[in-house]
Amino acid sequence: MGQIAVSRAEELGSARSDAQILIVDDGDANVELLERVLRDAGYTNVRGFTDPGELLRSVDERVPDLIFLDLHVPVDGWGLIGELRNRFPRSVELPIVVLTTDVSPEVKHRSLLAGASDFLTKPLDLTEVLCRAANLLEAHDLHLRLLSRKDDLESVVADQTRKLQNRLFDLGRLDQERRRLLSHLVHAEEEERRAIASDIHDDPIQKMVAAAMRLDVVLEDHPELADDEQFRKAQETVKRSIESLRSLMFELRPYVLDHDGLAAALSVFVQEEGKLPGSPTYAVESRLTSEPPDSVRVILYRITQEALVNVRKHARASHVDIVLDEGDDGYTVLVRDDGAGFEPAMVADPSLGHIGLTSMRERASLAGGWFRIESAVGEGAIAEAWIPRSMDGEAA
Repeated sequence: MGQIAVSRAEELGSARSDAQILIVDDGDANVELLERVLRDAGYTNVRGFTDPGELLRSVDERVPDLIFLDLHVPVDGWGLIGELRNRFPRSVELPIVVLTTDVSPEVKHRSLLAGASDFLTKPLDLTEVLCRAANLLEAHDLHLRLLSRKDDLESVVADQTRKLQNRLFDLGRLDQERRRLLSHLVHAEEEERRAIASDIHDDPIQKMVAAAMRLDVVLEDHPELADDEQFRKAQETVKRSIESLRSLMFELRPYVLDHDGLAAALSVFVQEEGKLPGSPTYAVESRLTSEPPDSVRVILYRITQEALVNVRKHARASHVDIVLDEGDDGYTVLVRDDGAGFEPAMVADPSLGHIGLTSMRERASLAGGWFRIESAVGEGAIAEAWIPRSMDGEAA
């Protein structure tokens, strides 16, 4: 009997030969018997008590790996089990084997409710004692390994979470820097456009206006020139040149965009577009409750301008709707035409000459927004862009 028990203990519990096993029983003989059997099986850290108070003081010094507890100790055995459980958090797995001569279902049920892990019936079968000890210690050891592995995994997760948070912080800073640079780029581009427009106004247009005035003076001095075809052609050429230069000024930097806002600037733009041969009719609808910040306003205007030029050149449309709206903490522009339509996949490649769509998409993307196209052959097209409200800290 002893050899079989020892072999089983060595097989299952040799890895925990230093496990702390505590015994509490009201009989010295029972304590001594269990101590001897467990030590003979190779367990080196076995302690026995007949006084429950000594047991409690011992567990305060170190959490045991296994406890054999007689229900008939000088105190209430079930109360002692509860006291042992209360001394440790629920995460601490503490095997408690109840020793009892009463094997009634009521006793077992009450012991389980109190916190017992297993039962042994007196008189004890020593082979069963060693097998139960080995099995419970192995399960306890696995539990400790799982806790260790859980702690390791939590440490890894926490470390990866910190790295991810740092990465997200870096990406946030890069995005903020990108928006700041884009804002500066937009300002620089528009300032350059404004400067060129101003130069056109101050020099070529003024000279052409002066030339037109001189031609009028010449006509007053020589009324007979009114019937001269070459003279009339010269006047018409000067007039068209002035109109072309003014149109170029508007395209470079429409003053109304700064003074009257996005909707007004687009209304003026479509009026000018409508004068060109083959242009469709236009309708501008503004649902804006606030004027977009300067950089956002410029980007939306340039995207819409590019979309309308594309419609005039390629769509063969009779009517175009432009709708301005705001939502999702940003601003939206939608251009819808009733033209010939196309397959979006056919114009996705800029190498095929569809630079306008690529330009609109890149402008929106760089601003932290999006751009999309919906179309089908014979069903017109919808171009829509959304730009966030804030760029580089600008506020509406």
